[in-house]
Amino acid sequence: LGSNSARAYIDFTRQLARHLASFGKTLTVQVAVDDQAYDVAALAKAAHMIIVMLYDEHTEMGKPGPLAGQGWFEQKLALMRALVPASKLIVGLGSYAYDWADNATAQELSVQEALELLSSSKASLVFDSTLNPQFAYSNAESGRQHVIWYLDAVTAHNQIAAALQERVAGLSLW
Repeated sequence: LGSNSARAYIDFTRQLARHLASFGKTLTVQVAVDDQAYDVAALAKAAHMIIVMLYDEHTEMGKPGPLAGQGWFEQKLALMRALVPASKLIVGLGSYAYDWADNATAQELSVQEALELLSSSKASLVFDSTLNPQFAYSNAESGRQHVIWYLDAVTAHNQIAAALQERVAGLSLW
């Protein structure tokens, strides 16, 4: 967003929040953690609640890697806590997988699909210091090498524990 558009968006958010409040409703704005186009602190003042999407450390367009490594997650959570009061902050957690084939654009998978591929490929699960599970396998039919990273119940547990220490207003799951 350009600076004029960003200001207009914040003004719109403030006006809409006031209007909705007159009906007893709440305005929640969702932001990506690394999107520099938005002034998160100003949006937090304008809206009733902010959902911050604390996932996509590595995206389908980039290189394979953790989707929300625990260290990255905690660092970004601290950054958001500096901008948004805990009483207005809802932490968005991910529950999905990315399958990168030969380092091309990844395909999004459900956690269930990733677990089925893990089982059928007989690959070895790796759970490293990022606390995000991953595995690699070779597709026998195409010969393509695949790398899959995902966010599951274990990663959610660890991230929820970190978020609750910050006494955030809530949690959401994508």
